[in-house]
Amino acid sequence: MKTIKYLFALCVLLCTAGCTESAVSDLEGRFSEVGQCAFTKAAVAPTDKLRKGVKALNITLSGADNQAMTLRLGSKEWVLSGGSFTPVVEVSSANTYSGTVNGVAIAGGDLDVNQVDSVYFLNGLVKTADGKSYHVSYQGTLPFVVGQDDPEASGCMMSVQTQPVTVMDMTTYQQTVIPGITKYVVTFSDPEGKPAGLFELVAKEKLKPSELVGTYKIQGSPAAAGLCGNGYVVPQYNVAGGSYIADAKGNKQYLAAGDVTLAVAKAVEGRTLYSISSKNTKVLDATGAEIQTPVPFNISYAELLEAKGTLLRDLKIKSTYCNREMKYSIYLPEGYTADKKYPVLYMLHGYGDDNNAWLDKGNLAALTTKAVDDGTVGKMIVVMPDALQSFYSNGVQEAMKYEDYFFQELMPAVEKAYSVKTDRNSRAVGGLSMGGFGTLLYAFKHHELFCCAYAMSPATGNGKTNLTDEMKNLKTNDYPDITIEVGTEDATVYAMAAPFGKGMQTMGLSNYTYIERAGMHDWNFWKECYPKFMKRLGNYFK
Repeated sequence: MKTIKYLFALCVLLCTAGCTESAVSDLEGRFSEVGQCAFTKAAVAPTDKLRKGVKALNITLSGADNQAMTLRLGSKEWVLSGGSFTPVVEVSSANTYSGTVNGVAIAGGDLDVNQVDSVYFLNGLVKTADGKSYHVSYQGTLPFVVGQDDPEASGCMMSVQTQPVTVMDMTTYQQTVIPGITKYVVTFSDPEGKPAGLFELVAKEKLKPSELVGTYKIQGSPAAAGLCGNGYVVPQYNVAGGSYIADAKGNKQYLAAGDVTLAVAKAVEGRTLYSISSKNTKVLDATGAEIQTPVPFNISYAELLEAKGTLLRDLKIKSTYCNREMKYSIYLPEGYTADKKYPVLYMLHGYGDDNNAWLDKGNLAALTTKAVDDGTVGKMIVVMPDALQSFYSNGVQEAMKYEDYFFQELMPAVEKAYSVKTDRNSRAVGGLSMGGFGTLLYAFKHHELFCCAYAMSPATGNGKTNLTDEMKNLKTNDYPDITIEVGTEDATVYAMAAPFGKGMQTMGLSNYTYIERAGMHDWNFWKECYPKFMKRLGNYFK
């Protein structure tokens, strides 16, 4: 094969030696004179990256009698590959080229490229914009510089939420907020949406995600966490909360020592991609035991998960049933218009939180955006009411009739103010802990109003209401689509939620799901529940 290529190259050289005039056919018809240009020298200029997978190779050829040719060739690689190149005005794809001969732009004629080992053979019959034609050729090396390809998104996703940095006095158990710094909770998921890692990076206030780049020292004990400062990772409770990485099976390994580094890179499309890696890390399992062979991790080129749509916070309703002003927050999807009706989801917070908890701690807006963008579920309105410590029930907190408020005042106000669908298949409810109790209570007592209910780490009692009693008069086909999900390390509700959830499995409900997995009573667990809820809602919210 090499012999054939060399013979071909020799024929080219014999036919094109010198720079003379001869009668040959041009590209479109007959020409009486064609310039013969055999270039002997080549200079390679820096390569330009045009877009994903396409580069422009820049070459200047020169020869006798001041003949010169400039070439800009579209290529998928950093070096020139063999093939035929078609002339274009502006190079934007592989196997195209633009250029000049003696300073005049090339208007037509393909250029053929062959390569034998490190020697290139360029040959073509080209026409310039002034009507002249040239038979061009070059034999020799082309010293291209191989650069680094622009990174491509790996399919991993990163989200960032902010929290104040606090230190607890272990004598009084009072928490003090440290001024001037913020805890940035950086969460990564793999291309399948499964958790890949969570890192609590403490840095200056009001930083953008791209400004968090740098190396962070892991502080691995509650005492060390009290010494936190700018540029430190602060795990919660050292072992079971805070920063972790996940192995291939999804088991969490909690960071207790070492460093993590967050870096950014620009994709050719201009998007910012994020990578995080570790060095000299010590990791613990959920029991606090050190893992002797920790999983090395390097989560690369994740895209930032950003929220689209509109957030309206702390809207108020003057409630007769609660005898006070009640707040709620609402998420409106991107492109919301009053000319279209949307399904509605009511998301209930836990004890001690408020109507903004799902937004600030649960990353609800970004997670909902992702579910809509990837086609998991249709666009929806999400309502997040403040329930104080009412357990979403009548008579639990003071004289408040919260359940009556929810159905007689809140829901009508939402349906009047926003373009909401009001049929059962377009309304759902979900919540965590105390909100999980409210979710189940409403799914049982008001089953005709909700198509789907998702209770995360639910409390199953509030001291007054027995959920089992609310189920006594229900027929099997009365129940909406219900899911209960609870963590096995949840010391707060597992002892009550697990027996209740498993008990419902014996009822023969076709639309009931019980999920039990490793996890605690924390936002890390609930943020992993929410995408599953979105997938479930995809059966109803189209």
